[in-house]
Amino acid sequence: MTAHALHVPFVDYDSAHSTTMPLKDAVRRGLLAAKAMPDLPTERVVIERACGRILANALSNHDPLPRYDVAVMDGYAIRRGDLIGPGPWTLPVNGRIEAGTRKNERPECGAGGALEAMTGAQIFGALDAVVPHEHAKRDGDTVKIFRCPSRNSNIRPRGLDAKRGTSLLPAGHILTPRDIALLAGMGRPDIVVRDRLRIACLSIGSELIEVGTKLSRGQMHDCNRPMLAAMLKQDWTTYLDLGVIRDDPQVLATALPLATATADVVVVAGGASGGAETAMGEALRDLGATIVAERIAMNPGKPVMIATLKGALLLCLPGNPVSAAVLMKVLGWDLLRQRVGLPLVSQPTTEAVAGFRMQGKPGRAEFPLVTIKEINSNEVPVLNIVPDAHSGNLRRLSEADGFAHIAADHPVIEPGSKLKWTRF
Repeated sequence: MTAHALHVPFVDYDSAHSTTMPLKDAVRRGLLAAKAMPDLPTERVVIERACGRILANALSNHDPLPRYDVAVMDGYAIRRGDLIGPGPWTLPVNGRIEAGTRKNERPECGAGGALEAMTGAQIFGALDAVVPHEHAKRDGDTVKIFRCPSRNSNIRPRGLDAKRGTSLLPAGHILTPRDIALLAGMGRPDIVVRDRLRIACLSIGSELIEVGTKLSRGQMHDCNRPMLAAMLKQDWTTYLDLGVIRDDPQVLATALPLATATADVVVVAGGASGGAETAMGEALRDLGATIVAERIAMNPGKPVMIATLKGALLLCLPGNPVSAAVLMKVLGWDLLRQRVGLPLVSQPTTEAVAGFRMQGKPGRAEFPLVTIKEINSNEVPVLNIVPDAHSGNLRRLSEADGFAHIAADHPVIEPGSKLKWTRF
């Protein structure tokens, strides 16, 4: 399915401010639009620089891990079949093997003999167990064994971790430091990863000015872009700051094509309230953009638009910071993960209990800011609504522990009700 097939005309969903799009429909349409876009290019990087990057192809091992039988503790490598009759058993010590001992350096160990083995040493031939020092006693060139070990005791057999051809990491996996150790253990000096997702961010508002600039009457500092920058900067993203522009169709008509030409995803803060009838809506319509979703039935966050333009995905967020923060958690992250080919893992939600009463609006998902009042006897948090958490209250946004999820079909919450919530 192409993104164009998902086109939602501006006249659908509420040109008369009477109809809104259910959140689940907006999510579905947004994910389909992101999925329809071309895969990101790839590049090969050395493994020391691969942490946090997205694996381009599924990874399998060409050789077994480990590549040989290896001793996992210091002791004596023996053949269990040489321990005949009741113990203890005395065996001659024919030499010593250490981690890194080469094949041509190995001492001969005939039937009935033992080798002193250090942790990490390769166990070879018919040797099939390592007796730890505490279960043996050395006496010159012999060793007395007090316990008969089981087969492969204290040995990590060849291929125990992964047989040849085992699938180890899936495509779309974000590489961790532990994965780097795995790659190194496999002998891979470099790996193919997806290019970083280029995310451009701009703020719209004739009243907004940059942080650090002296305010004039009627102006305010732009707080959305710094917040979004902190949220969007990941090891698998490249963040592009496009600044503040006026809420004017002509300015937008110039700025949006430039943004989509330099980025895979454009995140816009402000200018979307009212959908098609705003300067943003007019600019998108004139530029031939595909509107995927608008006027989503959620609070906070109704004034939001999802669109595609010239191969880029646009996420137009409300201009208030509370809505922008919540929407990035509820909607934005899954769109970004879909666009870059990551598995969809929605922001983690956990169980909680309401310590408040709330009457929501039927048909509209609600995401009120909450704090943890206490942890109950079942170790479940009891949540309170953050007071005075209007859309522009930065102090209350900072104080919030997260937000509750009030489903559109269950808008009434009473104290003691079970609900879901997401931590910031």
